[in-house]
Amino acid sequence: MDDSLCVDCGLCEKTCAFHGDYDKSLNLEKPLAYAARHKNPGEIAASQSGAAFVALSDVILSRGGVVYGAGYTGHFRVVHKKAATKAERDGFRGSKYVQSDMNTVFRQVREDLKNGSLVLFSGTPCQTAGLASFVGKRLRDRLFLMDIVCHG
Repeated sequence: MDDSLCVDCGLCEKTCAFHGDYDKSLNLEKPLAYAARHKNPGEIAASQSGAAFVALSDVILSRGGVVYGAGYTGHFRVVHKKAATKAERDGFRGSKYVQSDMNTVFRQVREDLKNGSLVLFSGTPCQTAGLASFVGKRLRDRLFLMDIVCHG
């Protein structure tokens, strides 16, 4: 958070998963865990973690949706960005091991959802929890969240 931009609206406290008032209505009593691997060996070789992200994002993209994930920009800076094609999505492949710059991605995701798009968002547990809270219950039916294992 940039303190110089803070207007004391309290929104960060309302959307933070570590705050006591965070909406936990979608939490399961017992977590579900799934294991998945892409059927195509070539996709597995070009990806991490069995290319599960590629398989799920292919479904969203084939239905006209968009995908958000972490990719590189100039000077190996890691940013979250949007992909509407498989070629754009392929820029998200591979481990980054640093926190991505979210910039205005939450607002972009909310606009895509308001416009009726399916959205797959891949990020750390903190990022996905924050996004779910930010977009609100009304827009979550077209939002698919994919947590990555956070090494931090």
